[in-house]
Amino acid sequence: MAKGLAQINIDLRAIENLQKALKQMPSLVKEELGKAVVELTLIIEAKAKELCPVDTGLLRSSITPVVASWAEAFVGTNTEYAPYVEFGTKHSPAQPYLEPAFLEGQKQANKVFGRAVGRAIARFKRRAR
Repeated sequence: MAKGLAQINIDLRAIENLQKALKQMPSLVKEELGKAVVELTLIIEAKAKELCPVDTGLLRSSITPVVASWAEAFVGTNTEYAPYVEFGTKHSPAQPYLEPAFLEGQKQANKVFGRAVGRAIARFKRRAR
């Protein structure tokens, strides 16, 4: 090599690995965010069950999570009287359990989704090598 010239070594396998990893990145992110949606849904379900008033236990046992997709989930109940318990009536006071559970989930969402993004980045780095 002539004096004053820089030598550059390019590892083509690394470039190929990076290209493959970049193609997989959207699915990695989607997969990890989907896991976060499930985790957050379970947190909300647990909090709703913890806060739910119990008489016969039917209302508490009916609280269920439904994961519709990697980006959409629900926690709720199909009992007829659930809204009357949550919001109250003119004869009984409100005993909220779902809304406070959702608010708790909202507080934890940044942490849960932050970990998911971290996992996606770590997986991307491993695949890009």
